[in-house]
Amino acid sequence: MIDSQGVLPQSVSLLNQMATDLSPRHDIHTAPGTGSLQFFLETERRNVWLLGFVLIIGTLIAYLPVWHAGFIWDDDGFLYKNPLIHKPDGLYRFWFTTQAPDYFPLTSTSLWLEWRLWGMNPLGYHLANVLLHAASSVLLWRVLAQVRVPGAWFAAAIFAVHPVNVQSVAWITERKNTLAMVFVLLCVLWYVKSRTSEVQGSKFKVQGSRLGEVFRVQGSGNSGTVCYLLSLGAFLLALLSKTSVAPLPFVLLLCEWWLNMTTGPQDYRITRQIEGATRNPQHASPETQPATRNTKHVLRFTFLARRLAPFFALSLAIGLVSFWFQSHRAIGSDVVRTDSFLGRLAGAGWAFWFYLSKAIWPMHLSPVYPRWEILPQHAMSWAPAGLAFALGLVAMFWRVTSVLLRLRTRSETERYIANTRRAMPPLPLGGGEGRGEGACSTRTRFMESTLRSGYYSLASGALLFGLVYFVLMLGPVLGFLNIYFMRYSLVADHWQYFAIIGPIVLFASVVAVSSSSSSARASADKKFKVQSSKFKVQTVAVSAVVVLLAILTFRQCGYYRDIETFWRATIAANPNSSMAHNNLGHVLLDEKSVDEAIAEFETALQSQPRGEIHNNLAHALLAKGQMDQALEHSYQAVQMEPGNAELHFNLGEILFRTGRKDEGIAEFRRALEIEPKLPMVHNNLGYALMDMGKMDEALEHFRIAVQIEPESAHAQFALAYALARSAEASPGNFGAAQLEEAITHFREAVKLEPGFAPAHNALGRALAKRGQLSDALLEYQRALDLEPNYAPACNNLAWLLATAAEASFRNGAKALDLARHAEQLTGGRDPAILRTLAAAYAETEQFVEAIASAQRANELAKVQNNAMLLKELEQEIKLYNARLPFRSSQ
Repeated sequence: MIDSQGVLPQSVSLLNQMATDLSPRHDIHTAPGTGSLQFFLETERRNVWLLGFVLIIGTLIAYLPVWHAGFIWDDDGFLYKNPLIHKPDGLYRFWFTTQAPDYFPLTSTSLWLEWRLWGMNPLGYHLANVLLHAASSVLLWRVLAQVRVPGAWFAAAIFAVHPVNVQSVAWITERKNTLAMVFVLLCVLWYVKSRTSEVQGSKFKVQGSRLGEVFRVQGSGNSGTVCYLLSLGAFLLALLSKTSVAPLPFVLLLCEWWLNMTTGPQDYRITRQIEGATRNPQHASPETQPATRNTKHVLRFTFLARRLAPFFALSLAIGLVSFWFQSHRAIGSDVVRTDSFLGRLAGAGWAFWFYLSKAIWPMHLSPVYPRWEILPQHAMSWAPAGLAFALGLVAMFWRVTSVLLRLRTRSETERYIANTRRAMPPLPLGGGEGRGEGACSTRTRFMESTLRSGYYSLASGALLFGLVYFVLMLGPVLGFLNIYFMRYSLVADHWQYFAIIGPIVLFASVVAVSSSSSSARASADKKFKVQSSKFKVQTVAVSAVVVLLAILTFRQCGYYRDIETFWRATIAANPNSSMAHNNLGHVLLDEKSVDEAIAEFETALQSQPRGEIHNNLAHALLAKGQMDQALEHSYQAVQMEPGNAELHFNLGEILFRTGRKDEGIAEFRRALEIEPKLPMVHNNLGYALMDMGKMDEALEHFRIAVQIEPESAHAQFALAYALARSAEASPGNFGAAQLEEAITHFREAVKLEPGFAPAHNALGRALAKRGQLSDALLEYQRALDLEPNYAPACNNLAWLLATAAEASFRNGAKALDLARHAEQLTGGRDPAILRTLAAAYAETEQFVEAIASAQRANELAKVQNNAMLLKELEQEIKLYNARLPFRSSQ
């Protein structure tokens, strides 16, 4: 029996069955117990919560060593030494000023909030990164399931435990990656849901005369609009987390193409009406008659353009802002790369294969890879780019071939349907009664041809999608844009955190389809035990892949335990990395391992001579007391980079410390000629001038430093210290006014940096000079609470407790303990501390010891030619000889 449209119902049923077989929605049907992977694939929809829980737990286990990791690399400048993180109005500065080196305000906001929760405890930051990565793995699974990609859960599991992602997860600074990925996947998920909601829950109205309204959605549901707006908002948040997700609108366009290919275009009802109007004018409505095939494509393009335009607009706007920050704040005047566009184009081919190789074979990973020297004039430099281009051509050729095959199959399908109109209704596929072998054979060949063309179409589309996605998301880091880290390496693991999804999904899809084929053949005929064994082997192999990747990730996480382990692991993977040797030298110098630090700096110089490394080696040699060698390397640093103000400043410091004060001051001035707005240079020049007795000029530079950076605690402290020194030498009201101003700036310093112990100590001393002993005592105690081994605070508090005129403030026993501790800290070489120790002995009526300590202080003061201290000690020794304690007038 033929229906009203002239098509046999059995033919329609057959074609529907074919469409179901060809669709990626077609689940893999296997008998229970044929393999754990197949079981999970079959039950994804029924066990969403369970499988999501497995992904999260697996991620937490793989990243277990990160829970004990510390701060590494530039976590100091990005987090715990970042003044914007510490400031109460830091959020405003991140969002609405240009003070940050990069414009990642949402990432900075998350760290600003967490700083108030975790402070200097790295566990909280690491745990947040791991949880964000686990959430991204779950979201990736749901996105792939939504767009009907086979092997969705398997792909998410690989992403969760892939070792290349360790750098993004275990490095606190890369919060921008883990946070942005969550919003990227939410954006895609909601975008696809908005598309699906509009197709499933809306009615389309075709108006050929008004092209702009062809795709207008008419219906009572608004879920599609809500999902679309959520997707747009998620994309904005992703950009504000890290701007390298800017190519995402092109990915959404790819998703449209993929869904059109696998499920039909979003305007499939319109397409059917337009094609019906073209093919059967008598059945077409008047509204659809003017529409043609060309019109359909134009309208579809217009619809997509309107739909994606806001995404492209956001990408462009935030991208330009980020580009300005990168070029003016992060890089500044530094030269990152000097190669030509052709060199960068050739290098992009190298980067493409590098990232793909690490995604496929994640071995010998390193935080810093060797920097390639690419010479575009050499033909071999273009080999990787040529191979990448050839791979793209192969993918395109396969896609075009599969499309042509699909078109031919469609033509055969139409002829088959036409023939069935003149034939007897066919029986179901399972029945062969009443049918000739020729008819069955024809149908079988027809179905095999249709299925084959469908699989070719999907496979070629998947390969093209994966490659284009991979290149798109790598686009910002392929070398066409300058990134500061490219001074040291042209590639980095954390740069492919977004792009690695492409190769992972391709691999997982191939495995899932292969497992499906083996499982289907094994289930169809139990005699084929070889096929069943093959499927079991595939299942075990797939499970082994995930477990092996998790083990590699677990091991890789161990390298992030602390900063010294991190750089030693980097050197083990890349022995010629000057950056790693230089940074390890810094760590060792901070740990007082001077000889090892010198060795690392020397190795770094052999790998890549740079002014920065010469400068660091100079400081290490200075710490060892090798003044001449330190000066030699500092001079070499300036010669290599004469326009670097910091190197001139460091040379000035070394010259000043070696007694060549005039030359040191000249280098400070040279640094200010290069960069006039360096508060640190103004401060040190001020200290140098103050040491030379030029107090007025010193105060001028201290004030300039405060004007440049009023929120610098160190600048405020330097000005206050100079004012306090000037007040001591200034009589009358002028000195009192300077002391009052000094106290104001000291208070501002401790307000800006509450953990600044020297500022608390200096404020206490200024308050004591003004007679506010109770306030002074509190400030001394705060300094010691912050730094119990801070000798100046021990000395000042001991002096107050031993010599205060008011008996209520004196405590001889405690003063003696503090003075002894200060003497131990300084090795008994500070005459001022020995003077305090003598006063404490006198307060506890141990006058013999008091006289001995005062005489030791007197001898050291003579060596230092400290006339003022000698005069004071002379008077105090007379008191101790008379068995009288000393009482301070302040």
